[in-house]
Amino acid sequence: GEGDTGDNWKLECVHREDAGNAQHRMWESTTLVRILHVDTKHWLSSSTKTKFNQSNCPNCPLQGELEVSGTNSNSDATMFRSDDGAYLRL
Repeated sequence: GEGDTGDNWKLECVHREDAGNAQHRMWESTTLVRILHVDTKHWLSSSTKTKFNQSNCPNCPLQGELEVSGTNSNSDATMFRSDDGAYLRL
């Protein structure tokens, strides 16, 4: 389908060791990132307080996963690290 500006997100690298060294300018599993919704200026946020479990999601396939939401301020809850996937040169 057709997208709109509500589909736009900005990825911000939070910690990048050796960022000035071109050999180390990779997005790796240890890289912390924040994800900003461009239109609303809200950061993607998650917390273990919103973890799906048997009590709040009986027999559902999401158990163990975290719910995400948007927040207007940065915190530890707005930092993410990828554990799987393809990593890209920056």
